[in-house]
Amino acid sequence: MSDYLDDILGSEELNTLNVETNDADMRRIVDLANKQINLEQEVVGLEQQLKNKKEELRNVKEHDLPDAFAEVGLSEIKLQDGSRVKVEPFVNAHISKANTEKAHAWLEDNGFGDLIDKELNAKFGRTDAELEKFQRMFSHLEENGCKLTTKEAVHHMRLKAFAKEQLEKGTDVPVDLFGLYTGLKTTIAKK
Repeated sequence: MSDYLDDILGSEELNTLNVETNDADMRRIVDLANKQINLEQEVVGLEQQLKNKKEELRNVKEHDLPDAFAEVGLSEIKLQDGSRVKVEPFVNAHISKANTEKAHAWLEDNGFGDLIDKELNAKFGRTDAELEKFQRMFSHLEENGCKLTTKEAVHHMRLKAFAKEQLEKGTDVPVDLFGLYTGLKTTIAKK
């Protein structure tokens, strides 16, 4: 590999290639490199600011404003611009990697196994002939006792809707297993 690169580069290191430059060219390169470094640092800082602002918004939306509504006994108001501010219950749910097996078993054992999506991925060409070949191969493997690996998961929106529905019905859903989190949040519908 080294010999190949030597042939291309003429045995010179990349940063010392014999290129005619002047001080203005080098200054421009240095300035652009410094600009890149500064922009990369600025992006990191802005990403952190965005993360902080999202957390601040979540606190206002899920704690401060719903608490203020509760203190005065309201659940909805209309602002002067016609926007409606409303407090509504919400449910969040999440299956962690550590709980996946137990959560899926609970869903299966309690008649909710259809929430679990099973996925088998295979790459093949764009032609129908290749798809047919894959289907025949898949059938052959199954007929011969080959167990193919699949990915199983519950889509986060389906899980959230399921959790909300079951909690409303009074079903005893394991809170820790499904990372259930309930509360109140405000929504603002602009006119």
